[in-house]
Amino acid sequence: MRICTLVCRKSQAHCLFSVLSRGLRTTVLKPAIARSNKQQPERCSGYQAKSRTLLGFHSTSGNCSSIDTVVGKLRCHRWVASAKNKLWWMTPEWGTKAWELPPETQFLLVEVAPGGPYAVLLPLIDSNTFRCTLRPSGGEGDDLLTLRTESGDDAVQASQWDHALYVAAGWDPYALLDSAIPIAASFSGGAKPRAAKEQPPTLDLFGWCTWDAFYFTVSARGIGQGLDSLRAGGTPPKWLVIDDGWQMTQLDSDVQQKSQETVEDAEPSPNGAAVQSEASTAHPSSSQPKSASQNGSISTAGQAAEGSPLEKSAPAGAGTPTPPESFDGPAATSTGLGLGEVLSVRGAWRLATSPWRTLGLAKGLVGDVVNGGQSIVFDLAHRYSMETPLLARTIGLVAKAPILRERILAHYARIADHPKRLVSVEANAKFSSLNAGPDEPWQGKPPHLKEVVAQLKANHELTYVYAWHALAAYWAGISTQAPSMAPYEPLMHWPKPSAGTLEVDPAMAWSSKVLGGVGLARDVQALHRDMHSYLRGAGVDGVKVDVQGTLGMCGQGLGGGAAISQQHHASIEASARTHFPGNHFINCMCHSSEDLYRMEDTLIARCSDDFYPLDPASHTSHVGICAFNSIFMGALIQPDWDMFHSRHAAGLLHATARALSGGPVYVSDAPGAHDFDLLKRVVLADGRVLRAKLPARPTRDCLFSSPLRDGQTALKVWNVNAHGGPRDVETFARLPATQRFALYSQQQQRLEVCTLQEGLRLKLGPAQSDIVTIVPVAEHSGSPAVTPIGLTNMLNSGGAVHME
Repeated sequence: MRICTLVCRKSQAHCLFSVLSRGLRTTVLKPAIARSNKQQPERCSGYQAKSRTLLGFHSTSGNCSSIDTVVGKLRCHRWVASAKNKLWWMTPEWGTKAWELPPETQFLLVEVAPGGPYAVLLPLIDSNTFRCTLRPSGGEGDDLLTLRTESGDDAVQASQWDHALYVAAGWDPYALLDSAIPIAASFSGGAKPRAAKEQPPTLDLFGWCTWDAFYFTVSARGIGQGLDSLRAGGTPPKWLVIDDGWQMTQLDSDVQQKSQETVEDAEPSPNGAAVQSEASTAHPSSSQPKSASQNGSISTAGQAAEGSPLEKSAPAGAGTPTPPESFDGPAATSTGLGLGEVLSVRGAWRLATSPWRTLGLAKGLVGDVVNGGQSIVFDLAHRYSMETPLLARTIGLVAKAPILRERILAHYARIADHPKRLVSVEANAKFSSLNAGPDEPWQGKPPHLKEVVAQLKANHELTYVYAWHALAAYWAGISTQAPSMAPYEPLMHWPKPSAGTLEVDPAMAWSSKVLGGVGLARDVQALHRDMHSYLRGAGVDGVKVDVQGTLGMCGQGLGGGAAISQQHHASIEASARTHFPGNHFINCMCHSSEDLYRMEDTLIARCSDDFYPLDPASHTSHVGICAFNSIFMGALIQPDWDMFHSRHAAGLLHATARALSGGPVYVSDAPGAHDFDLLKRVVLADGRVLRAKLPARPTRDCLFSSPLRDGQTALKVWNVNAHGGPRDVETFARLPATQRFALYSQQQQRLEVCTLQEGLRLKLGPAQSDIVTIVPVAEHSGSPAVTPIGLTNMLNSGGAVHME
């Protein structure tokens, strides 16, 4: 081990550098990420030459809460990265130069030279307090790489950070990531490697989630209808997620009053125009109209599955039962209005290049909010704030004026439940009985969640039931006005998004969290304990914990975002271990390193933004983002590619992706809206699924290409079953050149036999997909060659093959 010094702008970096070598040759990765001139070692030896570097630095300017440090020059052939693109989510990016790197980069995999070696750069969380990210140092042509280190609290400062960036190198990119990322987690919060975590049994069972079927209007009666519908078609769910909408929540009294005034006074949006606000970045239902509930609060009536033109264009399976005449789903509405059909606005927004024009435009937009034209205004503000950062900052400032803040919060309350806060750990009256519907009066009917869960399990042969909640209990936390929340010592906190967050998600400046505050529990352990104790006592087996990234912007005055996130994750993981044995836990909206590195024991986590049934352009990108984010996330968790609709124009694409993903397989079909021909290619008659065993990841030949953007690269994703595997995995590369393989194409229903030097030629159109099962041919002298392909009627046919 040796210590080397790196001189950087305004700071001095020191590097703890060690080389672990088991092969004949070693590739040394220096802090400047210089190109290696070493040759690739012999693969047949089975050894992997590795080098590992831990970077720390100290400031020469004294204590600070945020600092940018130039690490060095990035010199490589190509790179692929995962960077936050919203408060809660991240997306892949590709490039060759440092200046192409996005801000908020949390993972950077580098191909140093064509064909290897490879290096991974992982920003850490120093002392569980200072979160680090990578970003470019300057504009086009600048090849310097910068590390940003920040606490999220102006009062939390330091001058030295010993664990800021972890760098490792090797010849096998997949083995490199599987070894390096858990080491980075050990410095940043303690998340265990994926392989060391307990696998919940739900991974191998078919599930159903209520979200896209009902949105906030979920009820016991609607759940029964959905389960009946799926069982009748021969694809019985064995686990259920009761998503958002079951909890007791309420608006603050002032927002409640103003939202009622808004509902009475505001003009309806033309043709149900979609609102691209803070709410809709989290869930698609925010574009739908709302209806007042019995107690005067607001509940969503979201988009019914059958109301979408995408659903109508998709063929229903031959075995699809007739939808019931009436079911408890959200009312069908217009799918939204394309802005290009209403206004040609892009040119006008680009005129906002001067401060005075920007101020005038912002004033006009906010005036429209006051006058009731909220939907179009918020859509425009969200869509074009990225193009005009000055406009985004101006709107964020103007929106905090008291009269405008009230109007904007009332608007959020009208379109979604996100400004609401938890007022009780118990369920609402929609779960007072098995027949309780979405319009059940909330007054005078005590919840009976235990009886409802027991009857759902008994009547529908369910094995597991999960319930949704946010990491801070609900979207806007817990109520500071409800007496039932007093034991948890509620604190009203006003989030402060970081500069990096506003760079990638400017609309967060006028989000409901920033304008309305988040109610945080000082005694978060007691809150999580009581929530989970109630659910466990009601027969609930697990939880889906959502909205995790919000805590990252709640650190001002509380020790910083990374610190408060750590407190909440430690609390939720401890409570889950106690109340939900079997690791029945799904993490969601959790892509910040403040969350990912703190998933100590929980295994499953969503790896992309939501499945958006009404956005035709989102489906191929959804699959691609899942695959590339899994490169990073798959070393720590089993990626969840999200629920989907089976009766949908993109249903086959999503079903194919889920069958290959290695994660949970579940749908969110509305009752009666199913494609059972498709579902029966994923789900066995007893409710089991044929699941691949690893996180699905892109093959090496497209790892550093951009299938989502370049218009020429096909996305190829690999995984392994209990028996068999793909061509691009190194285990196959080490087999003799004469080894033959059987390749079976699901789409073509065709079987071919070839060697490593040959292959199967496929032709796919846009958004089309295929699964090719690849199995080594077992050949023995004097015996027939045997190749088990599996159940060819299933998408993942090889998942049915097990060796005794």
